This record gives sequence, C-alpha cells and structure tokens, in this order.
Amino acid sequence: MKNALQQLLPHSIAVFLLFCISAALYSPSILKGERMRQGDIINFKGMAHETESYYFIEGERPDWTDSMFSGMPTIQITGIGFTTVPKVIWLILRFFMSPEIMTLFMAMLAGYVLALCLKAPPWVAFIIGATYGLASVN
Repeated sequence: MKNALQQLLPHSIAVFLLFCISAALYSPSILKGERMRQGDIINFKGMAHETESYYFIEGERPDWTDSMFSGMPTIQITGIGFTTVPKVIWLILRFFMSPEIMTLFMAMLAGYVLALCLKAPPWVAFIIGATYGLASVN
C-alpha cells in the first residue's frame, strides 16, 4: 500500500500543478467576470439552424448538412452526438471550473499522459504537459 502511494505521489503533484498553472493563467480575467469570445460559440445558433429546424419538423437529427463548407457532419455543429468517456469527463469537470481553465488543463493533462505513455519520467512529463498546453493557447 505504501509503495502504491509513493508511485502515485509524483503524478498527483504534477496534475495539481498543471491545474494551478491553468487556473493562474486565467484567474485575472475570471475574477473580473470576463470571458473569451469564441467565434464558434457565438455563431453556434446560425450554424446549427438548419439541423435544429429539421429536428423540429422530422423528429430526428440529420447526420450531414450541405449548407456549411460544402457539407460536414452535424455532430461538429450541434455538439449533440455519441457519449464517450472524454465527453463524460468534460461534462463532469464543467461543474467545477470555467471552460477556459478546463480547456487549458485538459490540454496540459493530455500532454502529460502522452509523455508518460512514451516512458518519460514524471518530472519530464510534467514539463512536456505544461509546454504542450501553453503552446495550444491562442
């Protein structure tokens, strides 16, 4: 039991520090009540209008739309689709933190897990995760 806790400790510290970095980066704007303006979120209703109209008329959602970018899957527009493990994790985390912090934290966590899968030591994986997440912020 003690050995398992010793193996888990570096990963727990790394995940906590990744969260602290992402929270510190966005804390000034969140404390002021500011939010990031995202074009996809702002224009969502216009993009999903055809799909929603079809749903209200026919009672089922189409899988494809021809009105955007010469056609694309509607799951990319509406966000309604299959439930996957990452989506469930995303929905649970939405209750505990803002979307900005959560997006950066998940990017950092993905980089950390990838580095661990590539057999990097935890401290190297932490650096890789943090730099990957920070590089993905635009």
